[in-house]
Amino acid sequence: MIRVLITDDHTLLTDSLKIVLESFEGFEVVGVAHDGLKACEMCKETRPDVVLMDIKMPVLDGIDSIPRIKGFDPNIKVIILTSLEEIDYILKAFMNGADAYLMKDTPPDRLKVLIQCVHWGYDVMSGEIKGLLESACKRGGAERKRNQILDALKQEDIEIIKCISEGKNNSDIAEIFGYANGTVKNKVTRLLEITGTGNRAQLVMFALKHNII
Repeated sequence: MIRVLITDDHTLLTDSLKIVLESFEGFEVVGVAHDGLKACEMCKETRPDVVLMDIKMPVLDGIDSIPRIKGFDPNIKVIILTSLEEIDYILKAFMNGADAYLMKDTPPDRLKVLIQCVHWGYDVMSGEIKGLLESACKRGGAERKRNQILDALKQEDIEIIKCISEGKNNSDIAEIFGYANGTVKNKVTRLLEITGTGNRAQLVMFALKHNII
């Protein structure tokens, strides 16, 4: 059984999505939230496996909600479900720990399969998002993509990279920031993915090359 928490500020959409998901065998909707802060609270109450998260919402938006949810339980999968196709949103979502970024017009049967794949630990990316990323790379080239990556880095990300450059391991970093080891591992993995580096040494070299640290 896949336990799903739906988060969107449009009641009509959440009601419809709840009906669709509950029609699928092996799915249980454990709650509905209409802002990011409520979603964070409900994650503690309902312990979902997967959170379907809109981006633009009152109180706390979807992208900024992701680190809070992952900080509480890094095993919760967060899928952004939005109509926003701008590359900046996509990069920031993955930088904050999103497990997938899907469009709201994704057909129900495909949405079911994608949720299952994310729950099972597979990396998924819709064809639409792949196309957007490829188009962005073609339009701006490597320089544009690099600048977008740099813009997506938060101060905490930079501090984590500094810690890595000083030889600190995940346990050391977890103690400094007050996170669980698993949360730090996820954050480092995301930094490697977003910067396109293969290991910690390459990540530090990337940061030094681009004057991040």
